[in-house]
Amino acid sequence: MKKPLYLLFFLLLHTFAFAQLGNYKVSGTVVDSLSGKGFELSTIILKQWGSDKMLTGATADSLGNFTLASVPTGKYDLSVSFIGYNSTTQVLEVRSDMQLG
Repeated sequence: MKKPLYLLFFLLLHTFAFAQLGNYKVSGTVVDSLSGKGFELSTIILKQWGSDKMLTGATADSLGNFTLASVPTGKYDLSVSFIGYNSTTQVLEVRSDMQLG
């Protein structure tokens, strides 16, 4: 009876360990480079690096702030767009919570 109990313990431990990996928050502020003011309602999209597969996205608040929650560890393309402006993309490597600009 001890062997199945040990096996169950290690399987649960393994599951909890992987559940803790890569559950990070990426946040930041989208600002106009000339005026320094935040862009309300900017669109922020996080995609798998080198792919068009979207992982998550957000819309900036009235001050240009955004938060992307539950981002797994990995390499991503972060795209920011706003009507009337050129879109921009930045490569991110997420290993912990990140605060961008």
